[in-house]
Amino acid sequence: MLENKINISKLKNFLTKLPWIIARHAFFSCLVLFLLAVAFGFLIFYKCQILNNSADFENIEPSYLLDYRAYDSVLEKNKKEKQKFQQADSKEYLNPFIFQTESGVD
Repeated sequence: MLENKINISKLKNFLTKLPWIIARHAFFSCLVLFLLAVAFGFLIFYKCQILNNSADFENIEPSYLLDYRAYDSVLEKNKKEKQKFQQADSKEYLNPFIFQTESGVD
């Protein structure tokens, strides 16, 4: 029982000194934390790549096929709109700011 108490007191002593040790060696502490973050990020990336590459894509239904009737109707509507714009462009409108008499001469 005495051995356990000594180990606990040593652990408590070490944990109270740990912030001071980290502060004295701030550069190395930041370097270690940075390397741990990079390693953790690499681990996550690696696991995601393995999961994505091992997925079975052969059993996916072809739900992405194009509905040609809907596509043709959209193209037809687009063509009609272009024709309306072209007709509106060729029409000449009267200028409302010019006063004209009935004879057509100013």
